[in-house]
Amino acid sequence: MATKTTEYGKNWVVKIAAGVTTIDNLTSTGWTQSRDVRDTTTKDSADDEESEVTIRHRTLPFSGYLTEATGAASIVTLQGLLANGTIIVFRAGPTTAGTHYWTGSGRLIKLDWEGPFDNNVTLEGEIRPTGMVTYSVN
Repeated sequence: MATKTTEYGKNWVVKIAAGVTTIDNLTSTGWTQSRDVRDTTTKDSADDEESEVTIRHRTLPFSGYLTEATGAASIVTLQGLLANGTIIVFRAGPTTAGTHYWTGSGRLIKLDWEGPFDNNVTLEGEIRPTGMVTYSVN
């Protein structure tokens, strides 16, 4: 019987080509996809609703910890990308050979960080792709 390797979340990275920023120390990341549909029902539809797919929606949320090694430079870079609405090139997914990842262009649309007094500084963000996204294999 063939076996399949599980793509563990701990193997995922999010890389942004603007400034070549790697968002590491991730605690979670995801990939959300949906499609809009438009109604194409006519009088000839025999009382059945008909539709066609239209626009694709995708978002790439991520969260993780800031460290001294990545914190200051990454937060400055990410803040600039968000403030300026800069188009970025991103790569998201595991780096393990044989696993899948996504690449495309998009904008950073959310950036939050929190620094509790007795815990690690956390970072949350979201990238919204614009245009085509490519699904490839390492």
